[in-house]
Amino acid sequence: MTQPPFEPPPDADRPQDTPHDPTRVFPRYGRPEEQSGTSWAAPGQSPYGQAGPGAYGPPPPYGQTPYGNGYGPGQYPSPYGQPPAAYGYGYSGDSGGQNGLAVAALACALGGIFIGLSAPVAVVLGIIALVQLGRRPQAGKGMAIAGVVIGSLVTIGYIAVIGLLIAFASSGTDDSGAPDPSSNSAYIDELMIGECFDDTNVDDEVERRACPEAHDAELIAIVSLPDGTYPGDKAIDKDADQACTRPFGSYVGKSRDESELYLNWLTPDKYTWDSGDRRVFCVAYGPGNQKLTGTVKNSHR
Repeated sequence: MTQPPFEPPPDADRPQDTPHDPTRVFPRYGRPEEQSGTSWAAPGQSPYGQAGPGAYGPPPPYGQTPYGNGYGPGQYPSPYGQPPAAYGYGYSGDSGGQNGLAVAALACALGGIFIGLSAPVAVVLGIIALVQLGRRPQAGKGMAIAGVVIGSLVTIGYIAVIGLLIAFASSGTDDSGAPDPSSNSAYIDELMIGECFDDTNVDDEVERRACPEAHDAELIAIVSLPDGTYPGDKAIDKDADQACTRPFGSYVGKSRDESELYLNWLTPDKYTWDSGDRRVFCVAYGPGNQKLTGTVKNSHR
């Protein structure tokens, strides 16, 4: 079923039948007044000489504007002229934890105050820790430096103390109590027959003197006792008395009973005897503990 096309009644008003009024003015909403006459824009063109909305073409890419490359959405210029830093992954500060060698260096350095051997160990550990900290993002640089400094000072201190002890020990006598070689001191067993000397307050130690000078005694003979076990103090004195009597007469030129000189001797003790020493040192003194002047050899005194 079809309908005939609609036709308006004959008396209806049609726009095309209405005469055009050339004096009609269209309203303007805030647009600036034309300088000369009314300008009508062509379809698709702005009345101000710019392209209309349909002439812009496709929208600009993201991050660009119709006026060229610019700041896209969410992008703004940095207030100091630099673009904002991009977010990413990384670290800030010491994120690798504490360096174990740095801790050990400080501990060894402090322990070195009481145990000297750990001080140089602290220096080595501290240096290794500093090398590692230069390559790793770890904490502990201050402890490593403290370990090196404290360990070095403690090590130097111990070396100085040991050096002073050695110097002090070397300035005195050795373990055997040897006399100072710069003086005339000597042990009786270092003398030769005919040497003169003065006694000292030290057992077996004498002071050498030239025989023409005043002196206490003169070594006249060195004899040896027979081997065997140590006979004891009294028995060894008796054996020394008998052993020195004959050499005395031969050296002085007068028997002991007739001489004004006094015969004495020095014998080994048990320790020296057990070491194999059997020597007896026969000595002549002046009468009444008087000083002797000159040698008593062949003096017939």
